[in-house]
Amino acid sequence: MDELDPRLLQIVIDIGTNRHVFDQTLTIRATGILFCNAILDTCEATIYNLDRATQDYLLNATSPYTPSHEQKFLTVYAGRKSYGMTQIYKGYILVSTVSQPPDIGITFRCLSEPNFSNTTYSTGAPGISPILQAMQQLADRMGAKLTNQANNLPMISNYSHTGTTKTELAYFNTFGNFAVFLKKGDVDVLFVRDIFSYLTGTLREVSEDTGMIGIPEWTELGVKVTFFIDSKTTAGGYIDINSKRYPSFTGRYGIYKLGFNLTSREVPFYYIAEAARQITQGEGYTGAPTT
Repeated sequence: MDELDPRLLQIVIDIGTNRHVFDQTLTIRATGILFCNAILDTCEATIYNLDRATQDYLLNATSPYTPSHEQKFLTVYAGRKSYGMTQIYKGYILVSTVSQPPDIGITFRCLSEPNFSNTTYSTGAPGISPILQAMQQLADRMGAKLTNQANNLPMISNYSHTGTTKTELAYFNTFGNFAVFLKKGDVDVLFVRDIFSYLTGTLREVSEDTGMIGIPEWTELGVKVTFFIDSKTTAGGYIDINSKRYPSFTGRYGIYKLGFNLTSREVPFYYIAEAARQITQGEGYTGAPTT
């Protein structure tokens, strides 16, 4: 695969106004999980064999004991030479550690929005109002754009919430008939979707011919499947599985949890998707969790 279409992998670290870019010419490993509910996305990225000055700078700048209060972001991009790179993950660096010789690597542990739990506030709306109005206020607090793909969102009476941004996001996901989650990007987007449907325009064909690895596994909600990284797959999106060897897995699924395992010089370069089966006539519903 690499000989036909070389892989691209890049880690970008922003510390205040300083940007540092590390690409696939270095030994890089990045793993993480993307969710489409109130759980925060996670990532652990390791860069090996940097020069001593760069190691010292990154360790000092991302230490929890640094006197600087500059924001520290880590962004992971991946793709293939034929179609370029797409953003896989973006989050705050919580802490960094260094491995033992001979191959010295710096590992960054990240969380998508830890500051969502920092501030407590109270909000509400008197009388009867659209719940979408409260969601718009939440998106404004997040600095995100609200995108609604749900139908028939309810009205709510005397809406009130006291807590953090994270707890309000979790509260919206307790209603049961829709899911609300944040997707990080150049522009952060707060998505609202029906619990029975997933994001439009995200369908990815998954088969032995398009990069599926191994055999899918049944789960309590649908399926767990591994396939090569691409530019279309996203948490909250659709996949169509077409398995020639095991046709029982063939069908349409909605991704509610999307793991990634990326390396620049080793074998892994793929998504691990956990997805709920989309019902057809005569089948039972296996909806995804919302909290």
